Amino acid sequence: MRGATANGQDRDTPSAPPTGIGAVMPWPDGAVVVTPTVVPRRHTRDVTLDQWRTLGATPIVVEQEDGPTGHGQQIITARAAIRAGLNTDADLIVYAEDDIDLDPRLVGILPACIGDAPVSLWHRPRFRPRRLPPGDIVIVDAIQSRTWFSSLCLALPRRVAAALVDQPAPDHGGIDMCLRDWKVRITVPALVEHRPGRRYASRNGRHYTSDTYEGPTSEPS
Repeated sequence: MRGATANGQDRDTPSAPPTGIGAVMPWPDGAVVVTPTVVPRRHTRDVTLDQWRTLGATPIVVEQEDGPTGHGQQIITARAAIRAGLNTDADLIVYAEDDIDLDPRLVGILPACIGDAPVSLWHRPRFRPRRLPPGDIVIVDAIQSRTWFSSLCLALPRRVAAALVDQPAPDHGGIDMCLRDWKVRITVPALVEHRPGRRYASRNGRHYTSDTYEGPTSEPS
């Protein structure tokens, strides 16, 4: 993945940014952000979209046609968003929901997410191994991934993304249930946070936050 600044200039400028996993870097041109959303979120999703734009990304927004919401429709819209990413030449599709805050350091780890597994930039404590390799930000295998939940922000290598859109739909839940057939990897700390607000796919579900997120937060949607 080549590095480029948000305005398309080459990386090797006199004010070159720091390098390494977790460094705040220019947006890599091999990655694309896709965001599924619904009509009622039009007035709140810009908080998240503007954060992506600040990092140098140009999110592709796929809005569900007005109508019933719920997990079944969420999977349809999620897959449409992933397909939109596959319609570009990106090596990495960053699937990102519309109600998250971003740690700017996430840009620096994206090149390390290209592999054979989905990488979640958010996780609950039960999926995090007790022993971690050294480093400010690391990518490790999640534990208990057969019970995985969360699709807040997923870095999907192109091959993984293509397989996800073709998987049979799960009996229950959203697109995150499809990840139970994969060995999910996670970033530690979490590099996105779930912003409070009205939920549409899972209206009776709890609002979960991460215990490791260190980035900025915005007002609830």
